[in-house]
Amino acid sequence: MAKEISDYFLNLTLSNNYDNELSETILNEFTNLLKSTEMSDYFVEVLDKCVQLIKSQKNFIKSMKVIRRSVTSVSNSVIEVTRNKFYHILVEKNPTITLIMNNLNEYHSIASKIIQDKKIETNSIDNYCFTSEFSDFSITHKDFMIEYFSFINFITTYHKVTTLSQEHVKSLFIIFVERPISESDTNSFFKWLKDAEEKKGIPDGSNQEMFKILTNSK
Repeated sequence: MAKEISDYFLNLTLSNNYDNELSETILNEFTNLLKSTEMSDYFVEVLDKCVQLIKSQKNFIKSMKVIRRSVTSVSNSVIEVTRNKFYHILVEKNPTITLIMNNLNEYHSIASKIIQDKKIETNSIDNYCFTSEFSDFSITHKDFMIEYFSFINFITTYHKVTTLSQEHVKSLFIIFVERPISESDTNSFFKWLKDAEEKKGIPDGSNQEMFKILTNSK
């Protein structure tokens, strides 16, 4: 019965039919159900399903949020029991970092074209819902950025699931500093970079490397 109830809440959580406040309530109820050690196998199923959605670029923002909130909500005993499967799904089977980098590149490309084609004013970009142009999920650019960096922080610092390579960091630098959609993108990137280096989520010296790139580009 617990699995059936959890399936029901998971489907509601991934649905796009509810406003943000109700969606948050549903997600809280869902993650509460995962806290029991009896749900450890189901917890793994949830991770796998969400990674597949990220891979297919369907609902990938909500899927990232469900993964992040699910993992940080379950008990340490559940994490310990499922650690090998957890690692396999997020790192070995479908390298999640690569998937979300691919999704970001796609999002950035589409958003840049929309800005150019529709001549969207700079001060309107953060509140524009670019995702609604190519999916059935609508989220403002500002909220997209918040969730994206929250997920990167989670996957690189929480239980040290994985780390970003220097090449990943450089790719993020190109998108958010050299070709930003919004001015706030650059601020968000450098704030994340500072925090990530302090938490050892990125290679040592990444800040210095980005400074060299900035200096050489002038």
